[in-house]
Amino acid sequence: VHVYCAEGATCSNYKEVDGEIKLRAGNKTDPFQVINDAILEAKALNLKKVIVASRGGSGYYDEVVYMGQGISLLGGYRHTDWTRDITTNATEIRSNRSIVLSLKGTGSKVEYSLDGLTIRSTSESNGSVVLIENAGSQFSIVNNTILCHGTSNTTGIKIELSNIRIINNTISAGSSLNEIKGIDASNSSTLIIGNTIETGPGKGDGILASDMSSRTIIIKNN
Repeated sequence: VHVYCAEGATCSNYKEVDGEIKLRAGNKTDPFQVINDAILEAKALNLKKVIVASRGGSGYYDEVVYMGQGISLLGGYRHTDWTRDITTNATEIRSNRSIVLSLKGTGSKVEYSLDGLTIRSTSESNGSVVLIENAGSQFSIVNNTILCHGTSNTTGIKIELSNIRIINNTISAGSSLNEIKGIDASNSSTLIIGNTIETGPGKGDGILASDMSSRTIIIKNN
């Protein structure tokens, strides 16, 4: 399912056609404009990817995103031809809520990922920008930029009861003087490789692991 909403536009998955209000098709020529609805459509149609194009300029998708089990969420696309470059076509999800992206479930039998997005919290409340719970063993967080708000005690990625991979992400606290945790893994087997974690000038933990008596954590080149 494809997603694109132009910079400055009001995002809606419905449009007027010949005086009637109709649902967008969710394909390359008529993409959805709201990420959560695209995830629900992918789930209903048993599709495995939601592909999100950059809004361009300073535009961002203003929503709290609830990922679906077994459905990859991929950013970095250009809406004109749907080619991918995660640097040139920066694709941002932003919310003033304490959690911006959440994945909860009982595991998936297929590999899936969160890949190539900027995920930013502007909340002044304590929370986790990305919260992963019960994700099973097939999920990866790859090539994302995760930005915590500068005035709150926040965790970039919080993992609970999962067995996942976190590879080549940038997690930044900005200029926060408060307590920032880059990655907080609780009772989770986690592979953490090649991430850049900036906890800012305040106190904090780049990587924190707890309740790991029956779990394994591998940390390399962060």
